[in-house]
Amino acid sequence: MAFKRQSIAEWLQQAIDDVEVLGKGDCHAFAVVHLTNEGAAQKEVDRITLPAQLSVRDIGARFEQRVEQYVYDLPGHQAFKLYAFYGASTEPGAEFPFARAGTLKFPTNVTEAANKDGLLAQTMRHHENMAAVYAAAQKELIASFAQLARSAVENNAALADEAAQLRRELADARSIMMETAAAHERSVNEASERQRKDEESALMRKKFLELAPALINTITGKKVFPEATEDTSIINTLLDSMGPEHINLLIGIVQNTNPMFAGILSSRANEIYEKRKALEVARGEALAIIGPGAPADAEGELQ
Repeated sequence: MAFKRQSIAEWLQQAIDDVEVLGKGDCHAFAVVHLTNEGAAQKEVDRITLPAQLSVRDIGARFEQRVEQYVYDLPGHQAFKLYAFYGASTEPGAEFPFARAGTLKFPTNVTEAANKDGLLAQTMRHHENMAAVYAAAQKELIASFAQLARSAVENNAALADEAAQLRRELADARSIMMETAAAHERSVNEASERQRKDEESALMRKKFLELAPALINTITGKKVFPEATEDTSIINTLLDSMGPEHINLLIGIVQNTNPMFAGILSSRANEIYEKRKALEVARGEALAIIGPGAPADAEGELQ
């Protein structure tokens, strides 16, 4: 896991907040010092005594500005420490090391004597400056790559979160669409089933009404309806229930014995054919309007 470098202002706030943890009394001062001779010597750059009229953020900005001005003409890598003083002690109770890069330019105000000692001193200074330039460049390069890596990680995390959110939204939308489609299909099926039952009921009522005279006369044992009405209903129902080939066969049989009745029977059959054709055309137009899924055998429903 990559950690972000603490700023001077953040460390100052932490030092103030750690009073109870350290148990050394209240924080009464901050100081920033420059380390030289590999840390063996140090020089104070700035100091603030608390309480101050500046906020913690302003103190941090002041220290940053003083350090930048201090290292402006110093070559190479420069080390510093930030001290926090607690209670009545003159010794720091907490410290925060940090570094800043000085100038990358070679000093031009130094001359050496034209002898071996001067050449050695100049060569040593040259190598020191080159090492400082190289170290500063390496530091900046590493910092740039670290920042690039952090940005890439943050961008990838943001893209992953966005992709996860889009997948959740897509799953929710798909679920809603499936539920809507299922509800629509159930509604269509229920409407088709109701229509089928209504048509079956209408057909049964029609058949019953056609056979009603014969049934009532048979059940009651009386001639409630005239025989002509009873016979007509039976014959009409019989013809309605027969197919064209059966009706033609029946007419052919009757033609040999009773041509006149065969003519009447043929006329009634023609009426049934015309009725069926008209009903088939009407049903076809209705199916074209309703759409697929409705019963298509109009002739079968008339039988």
